Amino acid sequence: MQKPVEAIRSVIDRGRPLLLDGGLGSELDRRGFDISSPLWSAEVILQQPDALSALHRDYLDAGAQCITTASYQASVDGLRARGMSLSEIESVFRVSVELACSARDEFLQDKPDADFRPLVAASVGPYGAYLADGSEYRGNYGVSDERLRDFHRQRLHWLDRSAADLIACETIPDLQESVFAAGMRNACTTVIRCGPRLRFLPTCRRFSRWASTAVRRSWRSR
Repeated sequence: MQKPVEAIRSVIDRGRPLLLDGGLGSELDRRGFDISSPLWSAEVILQQPDALSALHRDYLDAGAQCITTASYQASVDGLRARGMSLSEIESVFRVSVELACSARDEFLQDKPDADFRPLVAASVGPYGAYLADGSEYRGNYGVSDERLRDFHRQRLHWLDRSAADLIACETIPDLQESVFAAGMRNACTTVIRCGPRLRFLPTCRRFSRWASTAVRRSWRSR
């Protein structure tokens, strides 16, 4: 069985698509779970974690090679607003990874002949997801780099120490936050996946050039 980094490298070396899971929030909603709170699918981590375990497993059984945790909408600020202590907030991120890893381990136990070790991606949503005002799709938050660092730093630290194979920075809408996420790669031991492609980010500068080009193309297409 492949080790995590070997599995990631094999995907890159083959140059073939990595089959990801589907949406968590939309599928939980379809199954009748209430995700209307500001925490969205992260609410289910607190209230009905077994539902997430089952959904992770269903995606693996459907052929997913990488499953993402339900931590996209979870943030220190958002959970603190629920009256949770820092240790309780840390447990939310830890449990989100444990649920996905347990589903993956059970899948491998039931599928001993599987030739691929499914990956677990710890999901990190943008600052705009916490604002819950649609700015996760348009960016331009009007906040300082220091504010973004303070917002992301602690949860990235926790997820980097978790059993996740990689960290997925999802729906990053503008260059300011993208450059910060790429720069955090140097402080993490876990592979960081930013944007639509799975890639190693050896330097912030390399990602900055890629992100800048993507932003220019996005604006030209509007």
